[in-house]
Amino acid sequence: MKNRFLAIFLAFAAWMPMVGQVNVQGTGIQIGGTTSTGGVTSLNGLANAVILACNPPFSCSVAGNTITIGSAAAFSITSFTGCSTVELGTSLVNPSFTAGYSVTPVSAQITNTQGIGSPLYLTTPFTSGTVTGTFVHTTIASTVFTLSATNGTTQTSSCTDSWQPRIFGGYGTIGATSSVTASGTTAVLSNGTSLGSVQLGAETVGQTFGPYCPTSQAVYLLLEGGSHTFIDANTGFPFAMNAPLTVTFTNSQGTVETKFLYSSTNPLTCVSGPGFAPKVAS
Repeated sequence: MKNRFLAIFLAFAAWMPMVGQVNVQGTGIQIGGTTSTGGVTSLNGLANAVILACNPPFSCSVAGNTITIGSAAAFSITSFTGCSTVELGTSLVNPSFTAGYSVTPVSAQITNTQGIGSPLYLTTPFTSGTVTGTFVHTTIASTVFTLSATNGTTQTSSCTDSWQPRIFGGYGTIGATSSVTASGTTAVLSNGTSLGSVQLGAETVGQTFGPYCPTSQAVYLLLEGGSHTFIDANTGFPFAMNAPLTVTFTNSQGTVETKFLYSSTNPLTCVSGPGFAPKVAS
């Protein structure tokens, strides 16, 4: 046992000159830093008590009569969240973010590509913050937020706020015109037909809508592109659509967009089976 404590004492004797004595105060001795910067070994005046705190790349632990000094876990950002995709014209006011780390960083900040409220310096434990400002776009755009955190090394993680148009689909009375209005997240046609929101973001080749089950009605799609052709995803046969009508559409955020209203060429009735599923062929 004496040899074991002698080995520990010699190890500390060899280590202490490297870190140096920083402060002697009352019954406490601090070696190798301050309580605010880490790297502290403290003899706090308590009987038989030694408190160790190590900065990366070291870790310190005490188990019984054994003190272990080893390599600490590598510092990394484990999560960074707070971004979203919103409709054109939506204002994101004072967005908040959360973060997670493998170990607590010494410092952290959030920047963004618009430079609004940037940089935001986080405070310990650096796991949350709110950027003061308003972010808004009326055309397709994005703002990237980047978290930079330091503990021995500096690590970064990013997320993106995206502004996208909304597209719509549904079925209803034949004969709708190019007059379309917004009601929340639905588009209301001139004949009163309501088209539900399909997604935020333009349609893509290969995308399928529906299935829809009309009764002597037309299938309608209000999309971004004006030159699409379609097939029925259920049968693989061509899906006949009229030439699209150009629509000047004011969305629920007050942003004016140009869209295209497609309607099925023939009245459709879903008798049985999976219904009609127009798929963008080109």
